[in-house]
Amino acid sequence: MNRYRDYLEYNARNQITWWAPHGQETLADYASKHWGGLVKEFYYPRWRIFVDHLVSAVETGRVLNQTACLSESLVKETEWMQETTCLGGCYADSSRVTQSRDDDDDDTDDATTKYPVEAVEDTVLVAQDLVDRWGLIAARLAKDAKP
Repeated sequence: MNRYRDYLEYNARNQITWWAPHGQETLADYASKHWGGLVKEFYYPRWRIFVDHLVSAVETGRVLNQTACLSESLVKETEWMQETTCLGGCYADSSRVTQSRDDDDDDTDDATTKYPVEAVEDTVLVAQDLVDRWGLIAARLAKDAKP
């Protein structure tokens, strides 16, 4: 375990998401980025929690409990913040860090697999799918909302 590497990764994750030591505070999402795997691993779980709470509130005729929603989301986000993914390359033998990245060993860095540098899906099709799936509900909720 390399505590310094883990510390640096935590701070890098913080810098591109929360920008604060404890998440959803005054600067929530100040530094949000929508790069590679961040949407899938950090933002999608947050939206999934929000949508689940929202649908439950609508189905039961209750007001959305935003405090519970944020609390559950913060747990997931904190888990993600504390992960380490070997973004700089992880090796069982720390002396290998200085070796060339062109080595064809089985334990080479898999960061580009976890966070691909090329688009995985068509953004327009994903957006259209979201509109098709949630558009009518969102319009109804917006219509019923009180200013």
